[in-house]
Amino acid sequence: FYGGFFASTARVARRPRAPGDEESRNAQLNRGLTEKNHPSEIFALCSQSGSEFDTVNLITALHRVAKTSRGTAIWREEGAYRLVDEVLEKMSEFNPQHISNTSWSIAA
Repeated sequence: FYGGFFASTARVARRPRAPGDEESRNAQLNRGLTEKNHPSEIFALCSQSGSEFDTVNLITALHRVAKTSRGTAIWREEGAYRLVDEVLEKMSEFNPQHISNTSWSIAA
């Protein structure tokens, strides 16, 4: 499916980057996920770039879906099933914070 993608989406002040200080691809993906305001946008990014997602990206995607779904029946959509399947595949790599964020996302 997406190939792996999500952590906390808390807004953190970003320090200005010095010339030549490149942002990692996973940091770029995470920033892209946190900028999405609707589950369909998140699912589109997952379809496009999910094969590059690390565990933090995966949990961020799940968290953003929960946060932006606004009470809709989003968990019935195909993209949501794929996302949850990917989370279940990577669960053995999760640390306690990942588990907490995932639990909140699914409960929300």
